[in-house]
Amino acid sequence: EGVLQFGVTGVYHTGPDMMPQEAAQPLPLELDFSTARAVGRQALDTVFAGWNGSVTLSWPDLKLSIELTADPIFSHLVVYTHFDGSLALEPVTNATDGFNLLARGIQGTNVRTLEPGAALEGKIRIRVIQG
Repeated sequence: EGVLQFGVTGVYHTGPDMMPQEAAQPLPLELDFSTARAVGRQALDTVFAGWNGSVTLSWPDLKLSIELTADPIFSHLVVYTHFDGSLALEPVTNATDGFNLLARGIQGTNVRTLEPGAALEGKIRIRVIQG
């Protein structure tokens, strides 16, 4: 069973369309992975705000871990679990549907508008640790 650990400052609550409805809210206990804990069968399709740029997924019984780190431009993290037990981790630069949230006056989505010819870049690193 996978054990997940990452730090964030908040979470976006979503509507039936799975799009955030409001600004990021305080993190409830059931979504707090600041201390490593098993994911189990917890259903997640969640956008987290204020990500600290590091997430670890480990399988203690296999003595195997994956450490994913990202540059600060990746301020949000999406975590998705599927009923078959698979899990996806997606560092993102802004909240899901951030442009529409920003248009509604919701701050903190980290949406950036680039001028023509401008670029935005960041690096994501994945390290596999055995032992």
